[in-house]
Amino acid sequence: MGVVGNHIDEVRDLIHEVRNLIHEVRDLIHEVVDLIHEVADLIHEVRDLIHEVVDLIHEVVDLIHEVVDLIHEVVDLIHEFRDLTHEVVDLIHEVADLIHEVADLIHEVAEHMNVWVTLPQPLTGQSASGGPGATRTPDKRFRKPLLYPPELRGHSRRETGRG
Repeated sequence: MGVVGNHIDEVRDLIHEVRNLIHEVRDLIHEVVDLIHEVADLIHEVRDLIHEVVDLIHEVVDLIHEVVDLIHEVVDLIHEFRDLTHEVVDLIHEVADLIHEVADLIHEVAEHMNVWVTLPQPLTGQSASGGPGATRTPDKRFRKPLLYPPELRGHSRRETGRG
């Protein structure tokens, strides 16, 4: 057997090495396929996470729209309040003007009647409600004589009324 036998043994060893290499390549291919499956699973997870993020972004956008709508409502209410405040101020000015007109009319009537309009002040030592020695209407023109007979009238330092 000599040379041929040696070649057959070498060929058999080469076939055996090729078979081992094929097994190693097959194992590597399986590992690559497993890695491809893992990458595909990761891609699916990332895709699902992206969908969740997009859904959350839509929710945030909806909430922002709601907040903007609420801000618009608050601004509208502030404008209404401002307008009502202006109306109240205008009404207060009108009332003040009317009070001034009434005061002017009272002074005109008082001047026409030749009477000074002042708030009554209590006499020293007397109560403001017309206690002993004083009446609530010291000007005799405005008192009814039957309600203030002379014996109930108080005496003051000066008489202020006429006739």
